[in-house]
Amino acid sequence: MMRIRLLLVLCFGLVACASKPVLNNSLVRPWDAKLAQESLSSKPYIAHYSRGNYELLYLATHHENDPTNNPVQLINELFKQFQFNFILIESIPHSEGENPQWFVQKAMGSIKTDIVEGGEPVYTGYLASFRHLPFAGAEMSHKEIFLGLEARGYTDIDILGFYLVRQIPSWRQEGQNKNGLLVRNAPAFLHSFCANFGIPAASCPKLEQIDAWYRRTSGKPLSADVGEESNLLRMATTLAIMRDEFLLQLIQDALVKYKKVAVVYDGIHFLTLKTSLEAYFGKLTGAYSIEN
Repeated sequence: MMRIRLLLVLCFGLVACASKPVLNNSLVRPWDAKLAQESLSSKPYIAHYSRGNYELLYLATHHENDPTNNPVQLINELFKQFQFNFILIESIPHSEGENPQWFVQKAMGSIKTDIVEGGEPVYTGYLASFRHLPFAGAEMSHKEIFLGLEARGYTDIDILGFYLVRQIPSWRQEGQNKNGLLVRNAPAFLHSFCANFGIPAASCPKLEQIDAWYRRTSGKPLSADVGEESNLLRMATTLAIMRDEFLLQLIQDALVKYKKVAVVYDGIHFLTLKTSLEAYFGKLTGAYSIEN
């Protein structure tokens, strides 16, 4: 029999007349494997913070499509066991606004007997829509990412090269023939991302320019065999911190507006945001996971 299990109750939330939430983004931590030691459970869990009238429920998940698996079950328990007025969901750009109709329609048609198409973000949207609860995405748009990286000193070539190199392993995993892989796929990929980033078509880099950039930054030619390249780690870290700072700001704004807020997002980001959250809330009020 499944039941929700209380991992801990600390009740250190700051009470009385709590000041309006201000979450310090300078306390966001870059991901490091050592942070995994701070995880509250090896399974997905709900971290509960409270201060005065403000409450935050962060469901630290990992990505699953099976409705019988732990993350999806825990999302059910989040809606059954807790009261909140608004929910932030991973994978949807926040620029889509609250309860975007296309996502509501996708969510309402996503539930099958043996699979949740779109995983836990879509399932969360389904439950929120069913309960007429306001929700919004918690992701940066492509344009926001581009402008953020550009403001941090990266060029068009840097950013497009980064995205192209990270895409190559996915093409291999799809079983595509490595012979001619880049010539077949890169032009359309670059054209699409230039459009997403607002780069005029006439200024969109060609594959040859990306190859030259890659040779310059890595010391080797671009090929279909690239993997996790060390020359991309600095930008990957910058992007991860940007996403965390963006999520932290959304949480702050939602708390100010709705007071009781839930977040369904990958557990890694809870650990990188934890110091920022506890600077305002104090220690956890409680934490919960599923026990079968």
